[in-house]
Amino acid sequence: MAASTPDTQVQEWVAYLRKSKGHAGIDRQRRDVQVLLQRRGGRVIEEIVDIDATAFSKPGQQRAHRDGYQKMLDLLRTERGGPPLGILAWHADRLHRNPAEVEDFIAICAAGQHPVETVRSGGYELWTPTGRKRLRADANEAAYEVEHLIDRVTAAMEELAREGRWKGGQVPFGYRLETDDDGMRVLRPHPEEAEAVRWGTIAVLQGFSLGHIAREWNRRGLKNRAGRPWIPSNVRRVLLRASNAGLRVHRGEIFETSLEGGKAAWEPLVSEELWKAASGILVDPDRRTQLGVTPKWFGSGLYLCGVCRAPLSIGSSRALKRDGSGKYRNSYRCRRSGKHTSRDAENLDAYVEKVLFARLRRPDLLRLITEETPPDLAGMRARLETEEKELAAWRRLAKEGKVSAVAFAESEQGVLSRIRSIKAEMVAAVRSPVLADLVGIEDIEAVWETKRDDAAGLAWRRAVLQELVTVVVYPAKRGKPKGWRPGEPAFDWESIGLEWRLPRGT
Repeated sequence: MAASTPDTQVQEWVAYLRKSKGHAGIDRQRRDVQVLLQRRGGRVIEEIVDIDATAFSKPGQQRAHRDGYQKMLDLLRTERGGPPLGILAWHADRLHRNPAEVEDFIAICAAGQHPVETVRSGGYELWTPTGRKRLRADANEAAYEVEHLIDRVTAAMEELAREGRWKGGQVPFGYRLETDDDGMRVLRPHPEEAEAVRWGTIAVLQGFSLGHIAREWNRRGLKNRAGRPWIPSNVRRVLLRASNAGLRVHRGEIFETSLEGGKAAWEPLVSEELWKAASGILVDPDRRTQLGVTPKWFGSGLYLCGVCRAPLSIGSSRALKRDGSGKYRNSYRCRRSGKHTSRDAENLDAYVEKVLFARLRRPDLLRLITEETPPDLAGMRARLETEEKELAAWRRLAKEGKVSAVAFAESEQGVLSRIRSIKAEMVAAVRSPVLADLVGIEDIEAVWETKRDDAAGLAWRRAVLQELVTVVVYPAKRGKPKGWRPGEPAFDWESIGLEWRLPRGT
């Protein structure tokens, strides 16, 4: 932007450009200031740019800090030879939107007689009463425009929140943006993404890691809104969103709308209870995933040792023949001691699936799901809110110095313990939504087979197993099991204990 000249007395300028959320971009400001420079003459010794830096602050608030603006003031304060350094800008509102800040600027420019020239609002000789009056008036007008805009936007956002409507911006993962019959933009579930959110929420309750969920979403070919593959931190942000449960958030808090139930206008992806339970797990600082390493076998970590009740894990061994040949086989073994019990993995999984199919065909499956005493989720939420309010009250008293450090520490720990207990109750109360998927299925084996080839299907099958039965593997008897025939696997099914979850009244 410099206009070259050998004259050492030529007027020198600093070009100040600022872009926040207005329409005048930096490139446009630079072009217009260049035209202004050609009319006024001289050269620009430095261009200073503030990006995404507001010049506005409400009365009583701390002034907004702009690094470039402060650098410009430092240059004005610096002693130099020749004409006083001048300021070029696109408009006075690029320099100031805060009347209090203007006074410091006026004091500096008046003392050094620094000329100020703008493309849109003219020039200001701040060592004169008229120049000071004009700049103050323009700064007040700019502040008024921002305050008026904030009031209008705030009122519009309040109205959107009361009506439970989407506030605009980036469409949340799990939804897509459509237009209803009235021409209004509305959120509606995106089939593939919505199912992924539901599955991911249940996976959290089942103890799967965020890394596992991210890998599964990537395997499905899903991308985040930036078009990139999923990573655990992004998955966490999605699953923590209250909008997944059809809740409207306004100013960082859940907002009760004017719609039925105080909910949002869009369809929830998961129930409020399910979302609250998963969120409680995700925000728990003591959280430990049970299944951080993705299981690859149906009963890994779920089957129990009949000697010590420890979970069984998968091990591999080679069955050798007399000639030294043989193949490796996988078996479930006790984690504490492989000598407690060990069983061929494929045969055991096949047996457990067979008895599960028989159980799922029984007519009392629906009673198993529906006739249990329903959990008092509303009561749990009320108790949780009470404890959270008490915790906030204790922390406020401690901050104000109205309670001793010892008393606060004891009270805080007690409240936190009760909060963790209530969250655990809520998690336990919603761990069985997977059973609802089984109601009305006529061919359970066919559905089971469709879920056999991927991690999501394995997670679903394991969830069914967890909800219906505990498999206990006792040491097998010596010799061939009763009823064994040549050519069949020597599997001792009598040593497999099945502890069924029974419906009420049985």
